[in-house]
Amino acid sequence: LPDTTAPTSATLSFAIRAALRAQGLESVEVRSAVADRAEYLRRPDRGRTLDPDSGSVLDGHGPGFDVAIVIADGLSATAVALNAVPAAAALAARVWQAGWRLAPVVVASQGRVAIG
Repeated sequence: LPDTTAPTSATLSFAIRAALRAQGLESVEVRSAVADRAEYLRRPDRGRTLDPDSGSVLDGHGPGFDVAIVIADGLSATAVALNAVPAAAALAARVWQAGWRLAPVVVASQGRVAIG
């Protein structure tokens, strides 16, 4: 049976973006090329590919960043919900301390490692 207590991708993305904002981190939302969770599980290659509209979102922020953080809901939405924002905030603090430019945090729905 599916875990009905697990957050949906849309709910998780909204919550993560709100928590990032509360930490002073700008974020953008993108989607992978998968249509639904079943396709995500069957077609890992599509989870590593951005949907066409998402590519435009990223292009709108231009070049010139030293570090990018990508949060993808992946296989464990619960792990992402618990750990992503604290990890991103800690990394951002180090990036800023080093004088590097941090891109807006990318929150990728149905994304896998190496999305982009």
